[in-house]
Amino acid sequence: MLGLMASASSVLQLGLLRMRPLQFWLKARVPRRAWASGLLRLKVNQKCFAALIPWKANDWYQSGVSLGTSSSVKVLSTDASTSGWGALLEGRPFFGQWSEREKLLHINCLEMLAVDNALTRFCPQIRGHHVLVRSDNMSVVSYINRQGGLRSRNLHRLTERLLVWAQRNMLSLRAAHVPGLLNVGPDRLSRNNVPTGEWSLHPQTVQLLWKKFGRAEVDLFASQENAHCLEFFSKSRDALAHERPRRPLYAFPPVSLLHQKKLCSDSVDLSGIPLSTRDIRHVAYYLQTSGGAVISVDLSFTELRDEGLRLLLPFLGALPKLTTLALNGNRLTLGILKDLSEALKESKRFTCLAWIDLGNNVDIFTMPQSLLVSLRRRCSLKSSLPTIYEYTEGQPYCYRMESSIEEPSLYEEEEDDEEEEDLEPWSIGEQKSSGSFTLRHCER
Repeated sequence: MLGLMASASSVLQLGLLRMRPLQFWLKARVPRRAWASGLLRLKVNQKCFAALIPWKANDWYQSGVSLGTSSSVKVLSTDASTSGWGALLEGRPFFGQWSEREKLLHINCLEMLAVDNALTRFCPQIRGHHVLVRSDNMSVVSYINRQGGLRSRNLHRLTERLLVWAQRNMLSLRAAHVPGLLNVGPDRLSRNNVPTGEWSLHPQTVQLLWKKFGRAEVDLFASQENAHCLEFFSKSRDALAHERPRRPLYAFPPVSLLHQKKLCSDSVDLSGIPLSTRDIRHVAYYLQTSGGAVISVDLSFTELRDEGLRLLLPFLGALPKLTTLALNGNRLTLGILKDLSEALKESKRFTCLAWIDLGNNVDIFTMPQSLLVSLRRRCSLKSSLPTIYEYTEGQPYCYRMESSIEEPSLYEEEEDDEEEEDLEPWSIGEQKSSGSFTLRHCER
């Protein structure tokens, strides 16, 4: 009878599992030598009839099983220790700790419980899929693939509960053995021994980066377990403290390292990169946390709008060393000039700003006088360099240059020399009575 059941189990749902009750009943009553002789009389009782009930259901024979190879499989890696369990599904981790009662179980039972907990946790992701469980425990792999076993009743009960649940939620469930040395992630999760900052991007995401930007040759922040390149910088050789090789590089630095060593310079150049609202928030956060040494900010041709600049103004104004701000080639309008002027009126904001470039925007053709005055106040009085160029609407190529100090330029002195012949000489009395003079500006 067992031979007939075994021959039909491959085309019946959980066929081997339905054999186990009869096998357990026979194991308790048949000595080993009787199996060799093949002759032994047994008295059938109610437990034997109960073990045969599933084999009397006609619906079970008609249901059948799916045949052929599966094209899409979800791979779940699990591991267990005496303190807890861990699992990884497509790079997503999950782990937990055992209760005091569970800690008393055999390690094989704990390994099976780890698989059970992991499948329950990732049920939304694996529902309706073929699932392959990777475990470094041979007993777990054997009991899942053979639908139970006779050596351990406790392990068989856990397997039976797992397989019945999997039949209702998944297309199929199989297991494969993986050496413990290759099961590093779940093992560390089970022992709550995950190194800080040792996470990496999912390999599929990295392949998308290779496809778009080209394959990198050196991983700047990695370890032997999570490096995406053959050559990498590890904790023993910090990439921030060494000269970087002149080859394609890949960097996914730990967040904790970013707080220790700022990857910033004296300029922020984002020119030509379209910025979304989310990107602008990231720029604002960077300026807030790492903008102490920033001298120049270039946001030209980033499709920046008025609302985006209003979001950045408080953070730009708080930069203590900012001298140059490039906003040209964007979608700014006259409405933002009022916000800029109001911000520059406060002496504690934009303390070192000397230059703003607002050219090639939507309808900005002239600079407000209040904005120019605020910029001139921030410039050194000993400097004769221009602070900003002003041009009026309708005259895009006629610039009027205003100097940072009120003194005639060299061009004015030459013009005065040419006009001395036509002007009448002033008397001493006229010079004393004259209390003011007109400052001429050079137009070109």
